[in-house]
Amino acid sequence: MEVLFFIIDAACNRACSYCYYETGHLERTTVSMAEKDWLRLVDNAAGAGVRNIVLTGGEPLLGGEARLAMIENIIAQAKDKGVEALLLTNGEFLTPLVAERFVQAGLKAVSIGLDSLSGVWGYKIRGWKAVEASLKAGLRVTLIMAVTRENYHDISPIYRFAATRSLGLILQPAFIPKENARFEELSLESMQSSWRLAILKAIAQWADGFGLTDYPAYVKSLLGLPGGRRPRRCEMGANAAVVNCDGSLLHCFHRKEMSVGSLLEEPFDVLLQQLERTGKILDDAPCFGMHCLSLFAGS
Repeated sequence: MEVLFFIIDAACNRACSYCYYETGHLERTTVSMAEKDWLRLVDNAAGAGVRNIVLTGGEPLLGGEARLAMIENIIAQAKDKGVEALLLTNGEFLTPLVAERFVQAGLKAVSIGLDSLSGVWGYKIRGWKAVEASLKAGLRVTLIMAVTRENYHDISPIYRFAATRSLGLILQPAFIPKENARFEELSLESMQSSWRLAILKAIAQWADGFGLTDYPAYVKSLLGLPGGRRPRRCEMGANAAVVNCDGSLLHCFHRKEMSVGSLLEEPFDVLLQQLERTGKILDDAPCFGMHCLSLFAGS
């Protein structure tokens, strides 16, 4: 196991229309592990050979000074154990002071959600401030853009912004369940073919610029366009796994029915062995879809 995703908190200070929790795709867990449990997990993960932990949510920085201090301690513990931590955040609480604290603790990289440069969403200024604070602190910055029918016009501007500032960028077509009331309004799948082709062209430009040669073919397969191809392998459950905020160990964000148990009740090494035994069901990506597309952005 190389990567563990830590869902620090399923709660968030925003209610983005495309969020898995807001669309009903995932159920929001209301219980969160204590700091001592997360720190013990870092020790156990390092002992099992985990190389990277990804702190995510919801919004992992939600919760005031106590939460910021906890994240700082997790990062420091990971560094002490030879594990690299990555933070995924919407940037709302990533001030220059907080960014500097995290860098001092050992953080090297952060991914920030930024879905618009037009200001329509109301988060533009705060997103920019988080980027600037992170760069000033010496962090590597990657932008994550969830693409919907409402903001697809901003793909090219955000791509140019990322290229100009030497930022990483992940374009993630948003997954909106067909049964969701806003499917027609938000989903790229509901757009006519000519529009989907135009969006694909912008995504292909980004993918070419970042060396992601397979990603456009994956998008084509999900948008029903010619030349589509599915991934041959999924790393979730094999080289990566998820720890939910309640302590349950999961193969994948989207397969909570495959939980192998709770880290609050059973030893990490026992659950990890069970995860490895049962994870083979995901090897050839049988459940690949729009919901997990961004997990393949590096493939």
